[in-house]
Amino acid sequence: MRLNSIVLALAIVTPTIAASQAGAGQPSPEMQAAFATIQTNVAQIIFAPEKERWQANIELWRLRFEHMGNLESGVVKRMQPSLITMQINVSKLMEPWEKERWEECRDLWQLVIGTSGAPAPADVAKMKATFAMLQINIASIIDRDEKERWTANAELWKAMIGRM
Repeated sequence: MRLNSIVLALAIVTPTIAASQAGAGQPSPEMQAAFATIQTNVAQIIFAPEKERWQANIELWRLRFEHMGNLESGVVKRMQPSLITMQINVSKLMEPWEKERWEECRDLWQLVIGTSGAPAPADVAKMKATFAMLQINIASIIDRDEKERWTANAELWKAMIGRM
């Protein structure tokens, strides 16, 4: 009888543990929905520099979704070209609010890439502060499509920071 209880307990607990471990390495359904929103929205952008910035951001999120745990050096190397594209493109922006948004996004990516393992508490605090500034900036966006993109991007960052 005792053996049956142990086997039954293992049968109940094992799938739960496996599901929670699998979920930890995967983007949540909310993250996947936010990412899909960004992709759909960006596909409609006509202005080439804007599209290039967002495509770099999309590629960084895509790679991050593939590697939700610690980033290995090979993944970091694959992320670098998109981050560089974003940096060069952002350096050419003239409008201060837009430039600030993109600099905050770039800074968040630099922190994620730089803390490929478990981030130190100071790094998490810096990410939270940068994210807070990004949210303030997003609140001032007037254009509906741009606001949709940035709101979805903020949802991704909120979820990512919450996992740290």
